[in-house]
Amino acid sequence: MADAAKNTSAMTQSESEMINAVIYGIVRTLQIHCSVDAERCDWKEKEISQNADKDYIILFGVMGQEITACVNIEFSKPFLLDLMGSMLGELITELTPEIEDEILSLVGFIFRKIKRQLNQAGEHTHQLIPMVIKSSKMKNSFLSLGRIVNVPIDTSVGSFNVELGLGTNL
Repeated sequence: MADAAKNTSAMTQSESEMINAVIYGIVRTLQIHCSVDAERCDWKEKEISQNADKDYIILFGVMGQEITACVNIEFSKPFLLDLMGSMLGELITELTPEIEDEILSLVGFIFRKIKRQLNQAGEHTHQLIPMVIKSSKMKNSFLSLGRIVNVPIDTSVGSFNVELGLGTNL
């Protein structure tokens, strides 16, 4: 797995630390709390989001002293059913409001891992309000003055994408 700093020479240390912390937080949370094998693939920077149609998007922000990341995790419904079934140890056939609450609890676990990583790098962070957005065949785009990075994640129950919109704090 390549570190963010190896993908482009123009990457700042703060951007690299944020990308690596977010991806670490997501992968470790899935491994620990959902009992799935998960690993990040090589990420790529892109100018405009051209996402495939997805059924669910988890959206939250991570605000540090120097940089803020808008984190967008995109799932298909079948993948999310399998992931939550693995987490809860039972067959999940529908995403009820209770299951959606469990999805939001995953965001809390993810953020705590991100915060720990960034605190070790000397960066103090705050979480911006998380939400689960559901719709049929939705497409997402960022309005960002900074970088947009796409990181595919492969797991034992399928694959999904994480997009980060990075911006510096003024």
